[in-house]
Amino acid sequence: METIDLSKIDVSTALIDERSTDTNNIRFGKSNMSDMVELLKNQKLTTKNYAIQSTQLHATIDDDKLKISYNDENGVTTSAVTNNWAARQAIAASMGDATYHQKMLKAGLYGLAEDNINEWWSNKNSTQLLRVTNGKIRAVLGSTYLIVDNYDILIEIARQINAINTQRIADDEKPLVLDRASVSEGHAYFELFDTNREYDIGKGDLYTPMITIRNSDVGGGALGSDVGFFRWACQNMQTKDTIMKKVHRGERLDPTIYGEEIVAKMSRLWAEAIGKGIEHTMKNSQLFDTWAAEMRESKEIQITDQKTTLINVQSEFKMNDNEINEINQLLATDKTILPEDRGTGFALIGAMTQAAKKMNTDREHEIAKFAGRLTDDNNRILVQIVA
Repeated sequence: METIDLSKIDVSTALIDERSTDTNNIRFGKSNMSDMVELLKNQKLTTKNYAIQSTQLHATIDDDKLKISYNDENGVTTSAVTNNWAARQAIAASMGDATYHQKMLKAGLYGLAEDNINEWWSNKNSTQLLRVTNGKIRAVLGSTYLIVDNYDILIEIARQINAINTQRIADDEKPLVLDRASVSEGHAYFELFDTNREYDIGKGDLYTPMITIRNSDVGGGALGSDVGFFRWACQNMQTKDTIMKKVHRGERLDPTIYGEEIVAKMSRLWAEAIGKGIEHTMKNSQLFDTWAAEMRESKEIQITDQKTTLINVQSEFKMNDNEINEINQLLATDKTILPEDRGTGFALIGAMTQAAKKMNTDREHEIAKFAGRLTDDNNRILVQIVA
């Protein structure tokens, strides 16, 4: 497995790519990691941030597409369409959820749908942050939102990996690698593997410690780091714990705070928080030793009533019928489960993490967390769920 050295990738130019505003479940591996670098670089370099008084914003709906009019940096009135993410933010902020909005659109009441948003902005009378990329609005945020671009997070990860691996080479140890990544409209996920350690959960079933660094530069959640395992047999992940979380929130800001220089300083400050946890976490052998032991113990937990077990899973984690049906099918067909492990809690965990890969990017990571929770505290939740 090779280390991806992002410092050797040219970051001086950017190609304008429509995917930079309409990203949706794009997954990257070692063979196309440079494409992800380019994509996130495009987003950063072609995004403009406008802090605008809400009374100066105006929403219109054209062919079911939400457009927002605002004054740009030159004072010129501009109208830009929102992507799906930004539209949901504007609608949710003004109406609570999208149900009422969709009912109005279905009834052809476009004017009423517009009025609901515009009246809310007028009454709110405070600063809104618009993030506009390639002429399309990709985020509608409040004035306390602190921007940390996904690209800056990626570059900090590369810097930390290079520093850690320089020492590992000197100690004749295997490297820490950025092996996988994925991008959705709302989030970016960067998955690092510690190739210096592997855990055999049984008959060559190898698990590698991993850390997932996640960020949303469009209001989708906190900057954070999750740790867990990557299973080579089926190329899936299991998230066990969150080790770092920083909320994108600060003091209420004025329009000048969103200038390029200020945003760069904010991004740098937040990105540095990542490096403090990476090496410390990957050196914590006791943490991963405990988790590996819990995985082995999950093989001793027998499922005698699969239907009831899946009903319990659905109730515990609020999963939908399609997701449960996928897990049910995988319990019978997953070829990565040894015959002696079928019908166990371990098989259920494997089926959940396998099913996660078939979901969209954000849901994949959510279900990976559900699977990780099952074995917490010596399989406490797994014991409660299994029937």
